[in-house]
Amino acid sequence: GAPERADGRQGHHRGLARVLRRAQQALGHRIQIIAGREEARLIYLGVAHTVYKENEQRLVVDIGGGSTEIVIGRDFRPMLMESLYVGCVNMTRRFFNDGKISSRKMRNAILYAQQELEAIERQYKHRGWESVIGSSGTIITIEKVLVLQGWSQGGITAEGLDQLRSVLVDARHYKELELEGLSDKRQPVFAGGVAILSAVFRSLALEQMATSDGALREGLLFELIGRIQQKDVREETVAELQVRYNIDSEHAGRVQA
Repeated sequence: GAPERADGRQGHHRGLARVLRRAQQALGHRIQIIAGREEARLIYLGVAHTVYKENEQRLVVDIGGGSTEIVIGRDFRPMLMESLYVGCVNMTRRFFNDGKISSRKMRNAILYAQQELEAIERQYKHRGWESVIGSSGTIITIEKVLVLQGWSQGGITAEGLDQLRSVLVDARHYKELELEGLSDKRQPVFAGGVAILSAVFRSLALEQMATSDGALREGLLFELIGRIQQKDVREETVAELQVRYNIDSEHAGRVQA
């Protein structure tokens, strides 16, 4: 589409400010909007505390409604973080807005998501990982559907995703989907989520993915608890970087003062 006009952006920001004011008044609390990479960091923290294996480098994928977060980290430390503007809701609006599902629409949706992944594909493959973990509603639902249909013994496989896509295309419309484990609430945006995960599997050459119940909410809670106990993960990460790169922290403190 045409580039967004400056006055359009200003109107969007004013509208967002109005919504925030009303929400803060209703809740009685200040609302903080976090950026995509901060969301990715918190998601990784939630996964790391839920599925922990010491000194294992892992790839974490989280598909939300409006974005997909992809992180590589070790232990509780994220090393590569990215937030892509592809989520199950905006993908559904772009490619399956009339509710119909066809092989052409599914193919175009996957190709679009793969184009978004191109920017990080090489860097992530070069860094590498030992395990792959998916989190949040879309991925948890896909795993549940695959297991209940007998297409997976646990987790998500590339073969199971292929079978699931075939069933979606054969149904032709999301209302015709009869899959055990798929709720009515998630049914309208399910095809968009499957397309994104399929693109992730193809772009990063994945064969299998485990899942985690922990994600953004748990990551935020663990971080808040850490701050209360004077163990802010961010401060620990900065301290480790100072040691790794031989930073004179005493001098840095004087400069800061």
